[in-house]
Amino acid sequence: AGRVVRTMRSFPAWRCALLNVSSPFAGHVAEYLAAQLSADSGEAAGHRCFGAVFEVRGGRIRVVLRSLPGGPDVSEIAAHQDGSGRSTRAFFSIPANEWEDLWVQPEPILWDVPAGGVQCLGLKRGDLVTVAHKGERFRESPADEWSWGYRCDDATTEGWIPTLAHTLFVATRSVPSAGPGVLPLEEGDLVVAKGQQGDYVWGSEVQKGQGWFPRGGG
Repeated sequence: AGRVVRTMRSFPAWRCALLNVSSPFAGHVAEYLAAQLSADSGEAAGHRCFGAVFEVRGGRIRVVLRSLPGGPDVSEIAAHQDGSGRSTRAFFSIPANEWEDLWVQPEPILWDVPAGGVQCLGLKRGDLVTVAHKGERFRESPADEWSWGYRCDDATTEGWIPTLAHTLFVATRSVPSAGPGVLPLEEGDLVVAKGQQGDYVWGSEVQKGQGWFPRGGG
């Protein structure tokens, strides 16, 4: 498989160009990946990029990290996993069954999202995004929550998206209707929401249709 771009859960502001290869020149390859991703990302995000080469050895995965001067301090990543290194070159090793837990998992977009501004992403239902930060509110629309992320098919395209666009509400308990216009929830109901106000979300549920639902059941 070729290079992929992923984000570590513990370092969500940074982006990693990742390649699975066994090579005696793993450090050089990782440095090239860091430089390539930094160049592709431009001045706005290039300083947040690093490269990583990994290989599976028995039941463990060994990871070689590289970054450019002024980029992420990859020794912080290594130290977090009991590894070692310096600011631009480091390594660590972890059990193979813990590998996926390192990474933010892609999330599907639940409804079409038009680009609402210069820093907003335009997305289609089913597109996959990697969300680095969510739950941000802005003074212009205090009732709405926003997430910052990038497209999985083009990591250089990043921006704000409505948090509701990638959040599926699952009712963990039954909640009766709170009054006219508010639909009840039963445990296990799935709600795709497109708006929110206080303790309620506006959305749709397969069996109950469209309307206001209490957030307390999710």
